[in-house]
Amino acid sequence: MGDNANRFLNAFYTIERLLRKKTGKDNSTSFHELVREAVSHDSVVRRYRDDLFDYGDLRNAIVHQRKDGRPIADPIDAAVKELETIARNLERVPGILNGRRAPLTFPPEKRVSDAAREMAVRGFSQVPVYDEQRYRGLLSANTITRWLGARLEHDLGLLEDKPIEDALTFAENPKQELVFVPRTATVVDALDLFIRASQEGRALQALLVAEHGLQDEIPLGIVTVSDIPGLLAAIDA
Repeated sequence: MGDNANRFLNAFYTIERLLRKKTGKDNSTSFHELVREAVSHDSVVRRYRDDLFDYGDLRNAIVHQRKDGRPIADPIDAAVKELETIARNLERVPGILNGRRAPLTFPPEKRVSDAAREMAVRGFSQVPVYDEQRYRGLLSANTITRWLGARLEHDLGLLEDKPIEDALTFAENPKQELVFVPRTATVVDALDLFIRASQEGRALQALLVAEHGLQDEIPLGIVTVSDIPGLLAAIDA
């Protein structure tokens, strides 16, 4: 087997390993199925989808189709270089956590006044609310403002002792404000979600990262609208 074929296969197996990691699929899943699975939630893989399908076919020709004991296909220099570039690009995209710590969370019984004070001190505009491991909602500065305005308008008594769960009823649109994503998501995936929400006219405020992207898992990180410049910088780097 020539040097080009060896380089091609090394890059191919690197990509295959990354796709298995992204999708959680084992060795029984074919390469083409891995690509189809990954494109549904990974914009980088989506960008190279057609190329990956073509190179999957070429890989099969190199490994499985032989004449007189020799592969019937030997990739040209351009194909080898392009596949190596795809492998590098898939490897270097930072994960969505990218060094992030577990986010600050509030219990629903915490007083709104205490939560607002803590958010102001730490410079947070959104904090997820969890009842133990169950997600209850996203407490944002806008939600607190709407809640405060309504309470003052109706003169419903002392506000200092009101719990967060009371304020959560004033969230603008809970299903649109926050999206859960798995820890395998990348910074490119995060940007795609914010861009898509903007194009659809939705006010997406934050992405909450959990192990499998489920709302009743312990949160591992949070990405907000204010993090977008940092996401762009991570990709440029």
